[in-house]
Amino acid sequence: MIVKGTETSIEPEIPAGIHEAACVFLAHIGTQPKTWEGRDYTVPQVIVGFECQQIEGHPRTSLWSSFSLKKKSQLRKQLESWRGKPFTEEELAGWDLEQIVGKPCQIQVIHRENAAGYKNARIENVLPAVKGQSKATTTKPIVWSVADALADSSRWQDVPEWIQDAAKRSIEYTQTAAAPEASRSKPDEPEDDIPF
Repeated sequence: MIVKGTETSIEPEIPAGIHEAACVFLAHIGTQPKTWEGRDYTVPQVIVGFECQQIEGHPRTSLWSSFSLKKKSQLRKQLESWRGKPFTEEELAGWDLEQIVGKPCQIQVIHRENAAGYKNARIENVLPAVKGQSKATTTKPIVWSVADALADSSRWQDVPEWIQDAAKRSIEYTQTAAAPEASRSKPDEPEDDIPF
């Protein structure tokens, strides 16, 4: 058995560049605990998944963002880029994110090297679809939320394990998982044992 100390480079499935894609899933993974510069805080988070239509095997990639349309929100920036126009004040008061699921677009992918030296494909921009671009995807689009999965445990099966793992770090999941433990108590004593 021969072991070597040489590093292997794993190229991302999706090459850097602009690719025709379609949104195939939207997963609200709940309120996630975060730490930045030593400060703990929480942020509701969403994962928007895209399938590359013209690459063999139709690989997928995703965009993680806060679940917000605030001015500095990554989600707002990408949606406005995709739509080709800014949100109106009326839309900012409440916009149904589910309407992007199944819709075609283009994604600009860049490669970044992580601390371990592996290249990761990252969505830099979501752009409008090209004229005549197919809306077809190889799978049925999915809309999912940790709240739905907590209400109906069969919904956990609708998403891959990596999304389940992210959702299980949410405040909603950890509080719900802890709730059954806290609510367990000794059964009520029979009324016959009351001394008076």
